[in-house]
This record gives sequence, structure tokens and C-alpha cells, in this order.
Amino acid sequence: MATREQVPTYDLLIYSTVRALIALGGSGSNEEISEKVVEIENFPEDITDVMHTDGRLSLLDYRLAWARTYLKKVSAINNSSRGIWALTDDGRTLTQTQCIEIPSQ
Repeated sequence: MATREQVPTYDLLIYSTVRALIALGGSGSNEEISEKVVEIENFPEDITDVMHTDGRLSLLDYRLAWARTYLKKVSAINNSSRGIWALTDDGRTLTQTQCIEIPSQ
């Protein structure tokens, strides 16, 4: 079983979230995004099985939610309805380097 420290932090998941949305055709639900990030990053099951302290979400899903929050703050994604996210024109052109800089903005 992986430890909490082995689960990528939200800032490392920002670019993965963008890549997942691109792979999903530009939009997706929380669940679809999570599944695509796991696929793209090839995360082993022991990483996805680590639970957040509230016991409702995996720690990975919790941190992906924060990645989406930061992407929304810089207008890279928007949510038209609860739990559905779409890339904006700005989000489609984000580079990995730009994604790394998002938390400090």
C-alpha cells in the first residue's frame, strides 16, 4: 500500500488534468477526468487506493479537485454544470511549464 507522501500533490496534477481533458475531447466529469489521469500517468492501484482523511474520496481524487480549482482560478477550465469541466481556449494551449507556475499566480 502506498503512503500519502507517494500520492502526487495537486500542483503536480495540474498538467495531468489538462492532458486528460484534451484526451477526453475537451470536457469531462470528475470521474472521467480522474480515470483518464490514472490512465495517462499509469498510476498503480496502490496510489489510487490511498484514502483522504474524510474517507469519502481517494487522496488522488481530492488532490485532482484542487488541481481543477487552480485551473478554474486562471480561467483555463470552467464548469457549466456541477462536476462537469471543460477546457477554455486558454486552457487548450497551456504548456507544462505554464501549469507548474499556476499555483504561484
